[in-house]
Amino acid sequence: AINFTDTEERSRATPLLSEVITFFTSSLKTRMRYVLILLKSLNYMALIWSSLQNEKNSKKYLDQAEQLYTECYAQNNLQLIAKHDVARLEWEYTHTLFYFAQLYKNLGHEEKSAAYCHKTLQRQLKLKIDDEQLNQKEWVTNAVNLAAFYINAAKFRQAIHCIEAAVQIKASIASYNEEEDAAVNNIYDDEEEEQRITADIAKTWGALYAELLRRSFEIMQNQNGSADMTKKTADADTDEKTMDIAAQTEQLIVLDEKLKIDNTLQVFEHMQGLKPPPKMQLASSYDEAKELFVAALNQCMDALQFYVLDGFVTDHVNISQTISSTYKYLAFFEHDASTKCKLHKRRINLLKEIERQLSVSAYAELVQELCYELGAVLETMGTLKKEIMDAQMAQLVQSDAAVATDAETQAKQVKKINDFYSNAIHYLSKYVNIFEFPPNVQSKEMQPIPELYHVEYFQAHFLMAILYGKLIAGNKQNKRENLQKSLSGYEHCFKFYSQHGPIEQCNVQFEMAKEIKDLLPRQIASIK
Repeated sequence: AINFTDTEERSRATPLLSEVITFFTSSLKTRMRYVLILLKSLNYMALIWSSLQNEKNSKKYLDQAEQLYTECYAQNNLQLIAKHDVARLEWEYTHTLFYFAQLYKNLGHEEKSAAYCHKTLQRQLKLKIDDEQLNQKEWVTNAVNLAAFYINAAKFRQAIHCIEAAVQIKASIASYNEEEDAAVNNIYDDEEEEQRITADIAKTWGALYAELLRRSFEIMQNQNGSADMTKKTADADTDEKTMDIAAQTEQLIVLDEKLKIDNTLQVFEHMQGLKPPPKMQLASSYDEAKELFVAALNQCMDALQFYVLDGFVTDHVNISQTISSTYKYLAFFEHDASTKCKLHKRRINLLKEIERQLSVSAYAELVQELCYELGAVLETMGTLKKEIMDAQMAQLVQSDAAVATDAETQAKQVKKINDFYSNAIHYLSKYVNIFEFPPNVQSKEMQPIPELYHVEYFQAHFLMAILYGKLIAGNKQNKRENLQKSLSGYEHCFKFYSQHGPIEQCNVQFEMAKEIKDLLPRQIASIK
């Protein structure tokens, strides 16, 4: 049966395994005497059904395996098992737990899958007699993958513990040596395998710090948005100073609660010298955010040393987008507009070069992601530059600076602002064009937009309509042309929403497009 399974002749393996299971479950004495073969047979049956994507049948055999293991430790049944089989039984049941982890992952039960994966890693550490009995490379990989789950579940302290455990186990894996047997579990197969595992750990560290920064950004962004509302809803009869102090105190209490994260921890008990990570909370200031940013950036840059664009396109793009997001979140905590611009400029320089090198026909989805993000960043840059220019002009009005100098400086600033807006329109146009005229479709007709991307498509067109309206015109003719393009954009948004709506998350923009498309014609007509 095992031979048939290994050669993927499942239809010939399953009846033999069924016969083995039926025979060895005939009595308690038989079950205990041949428990190892029986448990292996149940595990093999679970694997076969899982490979056929029949998770229901797979679970049935894993449940039987779990019941069998429980029965071994009930009453005095352990006495019926040969002593030399007990240790091997524990290892085989560890495989059962690992298969449970895979099963629940396939079923979409991520939390259950993580729990079984943690049990598996815990038991592997407990049962190993020497280094060769533990597949250290596999253990490190599984610990890193488990950390990724905890990061997404916002259990950052638990994620750190998993990564630090992976780092400790990794330290005992020997580098590749042609004279050594690379088939054993504590030697890398080659230099590339060692580099990949090192890069995966760095990538997971980077993802952890980036996610901490993202959640800090979201909390503080919402907090800043609700600060004024708190003051407005305070009792109007309260003394103003008392009201401010009370409101601020209440906001700080609420903020402190929001910044707290899940600090629960389930440690790997059988790892010597591994200290539990300290408790933590989200960042609330620029200095705290910068600590997370620097850690995320350094780890991601280390990961990119292995995951280069030529050979690891998807990984390289994903890591680069993580770096871009950390610059975005740090820029939120920065108060100086010029410094914000420098941070966003780093994002543009990073992503623009990658987008330029990718083939649209081969990597259409990745190109779209990069184009959308570049469009959004360039719009942000243009808006920041406009704010800086307006502030400077307001100061110059109150000074005695030469008018010629003011005009020359302003002309340069206007050109730079318009360049940012124009480039944003370029990338957003490319983004929507890939939807409308996919690169690998023979037809030259505009294709229907997939429903899954209705939100992104609508918002890209809406943002382009805004950008055309933001362009600073040098004369009335240009002003009319820009507003006409803006009007066309709003009309397209209105038409698309009317045909495919309601589109979730786009209701407010639709109402705005509806109102603006009726107002713009009069504004255009007034420009003679």
